[in-house]
Amino acid sequence: MFHKIHFRLTMLFTAIAGLILIVMSLIYLKVTEQGLYDSSFLSFRSDMNTLLSYLEQQTILSDQWLVRLEDSGKYLIYLEDNGTLLPYHNTYRGKKSGTLYTQAAAVYQNQYQTAASAGSYLIRHTEFPFTSSGRADYYACYATIRKESKDLNVLVLYSIDGLQNRCSRQRTILFWIIAAALLLLFFFSRYFTRRLIQPMEESRQRQTRFVAAASHELRTPLAVITSAVSAFPDANADEKPGILHAIRTESFRMSGLVDDLLTLAGADSHSYHIHPGPTDLPPLLIDVYEAFAPMAKEKNIRLEADIPETLLPPVNCDPDRLRQVLSILVHNAVSYGKTGGHVRMSLQYAKNCVRIHVADDGPGIPDQEKERIFERFYRIEKARSGKGHYGLGLSIAMEIVRAHRGDLTVKDADGGGAVFTVTLPVRPIGSP
Repeated sequence: MFHKIHFRLTMLFTAIAGLILIVMSLIYLKVTEQGLYDSSFLSFRSDMNTLLSYLEQQTILSDQWLVRLEDSGKYLIYLEDNGTLLPYHNTYRGKKSGTLYTQAAAVYQNQYQTAASAGSYLIRHTEFPFTSSGRADYYACYATIRKESKDLNVLVLYSIDGLQNRCSRQRTILFWIIAAALLLLFFFSRYFTRRLIQPMEESRQRQTRFVAAASHELRTPLAVITSAVSAFPDANADEKPGILHAIRTESFRMSGLVDDLLTLAGADSHSYHIHPGPTDLPPLLIDVYEAFAPMAKEKNIRLEADIPETLLPPVNCDPDRLRQVLSILVHNAVSYGKTGGHVRMSLQYAKNCVRIHVADDGPGIPDQEKERIFERFYRIEKARSGKGHYGLGLSIAMEIVRAHRGDLTVKDADGGGAVFTVTLPVRPIGSP
């Protein structure tokens, strides 16, 4: 499923970004080419003003001068004196060039002559684009120079093949740039969409493992209860109290497991709420100490609560939830601690935070397990049996601490064992 989503998101992002890139490139190309054509046409008009002014001043035009001007490869010049096309162009360019003149003159007469013929003049000229029957494109200037009641008609053609070739090269270069950009966009989209859906995929995997683990954990107490209920009718009077005790015990265990699952489900759906208020931490540590002192005494473990002698300010937190966190940490420490060992709770104030430490001298936690112990249903292999834990306590503790915008960490204790540290901000929850 995620492979299909990855592919579709990649194609979608590539298509959208590619479409934007293509549209912007086409707009840029159009504006650039239009600017080139406009600039070239303005330059042509300026050159024509200079050329026609020169022709107007000449009384005699030599064929050599015209040929030299054309040999530069820039212009084709046609002269018509009193309705007669001067023959020099046939000599130097061949008879076919007369057809080009006829076509350009016809375009001028059909489209531009009326607009250009008004008023008195010495030089009248019009510049216009022109395409020949051979599909060659030109800028054309058709001019009439009046001299002594005689008209000299001048047609100048400027081939724009070079400009068109330049635009064609620019289009080709832009095409390959767009193609390379689309390819890069595809790979970038593939990479970033993979990063985008990776948290979703990991969340789905965690959810799958969570459901599988929860089903497995619920199966055990349900199997015990089902077996006990089946055996109860055939049991004698001495066996029935034991069966009822087993049913009651497993029911309580399953109820606690369901409560833990509901707590984690509420955290996942962001419907898990805390109710912070000013809380004195020393009395809270003492309450947890008194609650677990009998359990520690039963295991011959020395439980200590180190409370600073100085007066401490209250901390803005949810006391019931924080008590739940400390109960989880102390219960784990006593459960996994060695007989004759000790568990120590301590409180430490810093400038911007408060730290609560729960240390034990038990077997400790391997470095490769320190991150995973906060995963749901995860338990270190050697601690799986006989402790009555489902592997949800530290996950719940982590969610509660995060809801307080705090942090829960673990490290090795000096001389062996582990130290869990709850760090809470001093500033009120919800403050900037």
